[in-house]
Amino acid sequence: MGLLDGGLQGIFGAAFAPLYLAGTLHRIGKDAEGQVVTPVTWTDVPIRAQQDELSDQQRRDWGIPSRGVLLIVLQAGVAAEPTDDDEITVAGQRWRISHIERDPAQAAWTMAGQPA
Repeated sequence: MGLLDGGLQGIFGAAFAPLYLAGTLHRIGKDAEGQVVTPVTWTDVPIRAQQDELSDQQRRDWGIPSRGVLLIVLQAGVAAEPTDDDEITVAGQRWRISHIERDPAQAAWTMAGQPA
């Protein structure tokens, strides 16, 4: 496995996990076609994450209000990529997520969070 094919994921996960906050990825239940099931169900997955400020450019480009934040989530130990239907809790605040991006080393996802 090459370093940019996920090889750095474990290295970054081990190095940075102690510096990141414990959090929870709340995965929304979906059917076989990927549609959200009703009544809505959630599956919680432990994550390591940190919260930062969105740049003015990100706010403008993504249409995120001033209460929105940038969330950085380590990929190590998380089996599947978060979706815009999922939510994240970090530092006692639950966030609806959007604009999910993966870094080239596949070590972390960055995303916008808005209060849920």
